[in-house]
Amino acid sequence: MAGGRPSKYTDELVNEICRLISSGLSLRKICLQERMPTIECVRVWLLNKPQFSAQYARAREEQADLLADECIDIADDKSQDILDIKEGGDTRMITNSAAVQRAKLQVDARKWKASQMAPKKWGQQNIKTELTGADGKDLIVNLNLNLKKVPSAND
Repeated sequence: MAGGRPSKYTDELVNEICRLISSGLSLRKICLQERMPTIECVRVWLLNKPQFSAQYARAREEQADLLADECIDIADDKSQDILDIKEGGDTRMITNSAAVQRAKLQVDARKWKASQMAPKKWGQQNIKTELTGADGKDLIVNLNLNLKKVPSAND
């Protein structure tokens, strides 16, 4: 099909897809490009090509790291936080709440996406610790409380 989207799997094409993913582009945006296959085609390749699936997973982990780095950059950027308002001959500085809220939204979106792409690295960790006694039996705790009577006001 002349001039159409490529649907033939090639190492060069999947390397380019993975490079673009690790540089931050979404698969949807990549597949909207004229020289790229459709998203449906890529999903079929992911199911049928284990080597591509593993390469794609690594690219997603790299993208998650990039998103985490972007969170720091956004949080550190104070350039839009303050507005200078001119009133008469004076200039008054006020907080640009919209810019601050937008930055918060950008950070939250990137944190969420990173946690979905690399949950072991960027997801919330739920740590559960269990203690067992000898040979896997119940743990027995012996407490020796040396309680002394504290004098009260009535003593």
